[in-house]
Amino acid sequence: MLSLLLLNTIGNNNGKQGECMNFHSEFPHGGKGKQYPPLLEYLKKSQPMNTELKWLDYGAGKGGTAAWLQGFFPDVEITCYDPYWQPYEKLPTDRYDCVYSCDVLEHITRDQCMDQQGPLAQMSKLTLGPVYLIIDLTPAKKTLKDGRNAHVNLQSPASWIADCEEFFTVNTHRTWSVADPRFGKRTRLCIEGTCK
Repeated sequence: MLSLLLLNTIGNNNGKQGECMNFHSEFPHGGKGKQYPPLLEYLKKSQPMNTELKWLDYGAGKGGTAAWLQGFFPDVEITCYDPYWQPYEKLPTDRYDCVYSCDVLEHITRDQCMDQQGPLAQMSKLTLGPVYLIIDLTPAKKTLKDGRNAHVNLQSPASWIADCEEFFTVNTHRTWSVADPRFGKRTRLCIEGTCK
């Protein structure tokens, strides 16, 4: 059962939408979700399938990744949250068996990510334990209206891990690369963590 919930605080800047503009408005054909084999592998090995589970897709865009996962896990309740997509803009108040976020944090400035009301803090408060992040380490193909690359927060794996450790325990991490015609390859950092 795919729940459609949206939260309005990714990129929170003292209660206002900050530099992290409405990505879905600026790029209306984006945000449809992708299939992430490392996420699927993680969920299959780490989540007990003999219980009722609730997962949160944090920064879900239009819900494509959640819909893809629902095909593998039809009995899991997946809630989507994305402050810039109306069906999912309300930040959930429940806590979830797993919170995952894919290709989201690189679109949010580091200051906003590290804010005590920002996405890393929110995810750590919304999980009952596991957090799984996939962070793109390669420049985006898209450019913002002000000329900046849409990936406004490109950091090294070590910097991302240190930032995440401020909010939850990083258990394991690895990079995952796929071919990209523009950059040769697109590399993402996959982080498995648990709340402190």
